Amino acid sequence: MRTVAEILEHKDLPNNILNPETLVIEALRMMRDINLSYVVVMKGEKFEGIFSERNYARNVALEGKSSATCPLSEAMDINLIDVAPWQSAEVCINLILQSKQRYLPVMESGKFKGVITIHDILRESLLAKEALFDSAISDLLDHHENSGDIY
Repeated sequence: MRTVAEILEHKDLPNNILNPETLVIEALRMMRDINLSYVVVMKGEKFEGIFSERNYARNVALEGKSSATCPLSEAMDINLIDVAPWQSAEVCINLILQSKQRYLPVMESGKFKGVITIHDILRESLLAKEALFDSAISDLLDHHENSGDIY
């Protein structure tokens, strides 16, 4: 399987970054406008956490808070397990399954590089299965051609 760095190469640079003091309503509008289910929360160059639709449901709506007055710092996920660019997609799959996180921040030397999402991992798994299937079919066809079988 590919590495985290290889997966990030095919993703756009994050444009969904907000400050921890940003109000939840503004984050929700951004998520709607860019059609993503999460925003990255950073203070300057420092990664602070991730705010997602799930955080809104659990930490704002169900807690009776107002999205018009609640800052992201009170509703976001913090202390997330992160991954390094050199790690494999397989490591990401295991981390997502074990931690039940949907988003894995990618960090290199303490600097934020991007996010691997559960959707990225699903896409990666499907591509790996497709490559395996294509290889098996190719091997099967080669075998038939070399054996003289007519099919």
